[in-house]
Amino acid sequence: MELPGRRELREQILHQMDGRTSYVSDADVYREIDKAILRSGHSGYGTLSEKEELRRQMFSSIRGFDVLETAVSVRLWL
Repeated sequence: MELPGRRELREQILHQMDGRTSYVSDADVYREIDKAILRSGHSGYGTLSEKEELRRQMFSSIRGFDVLETAVSVRLWL
């Protein structure tokens, strides 16, 4: 089975959540992320630490924190 890329994985998660992100608890978002990663296979995304990083990135992306992290990083370099 071919693993979905990060964008496809994010889209799968949002689909499972019916596009609801603003009024869903953080725990529910993490739960959907975990289910999507597990559906893709236990070893497909690498080591446990790589899966944890993927989980964190997916959460930030869904909540919109990825944009804030980029803005803060750019601001720190100015």
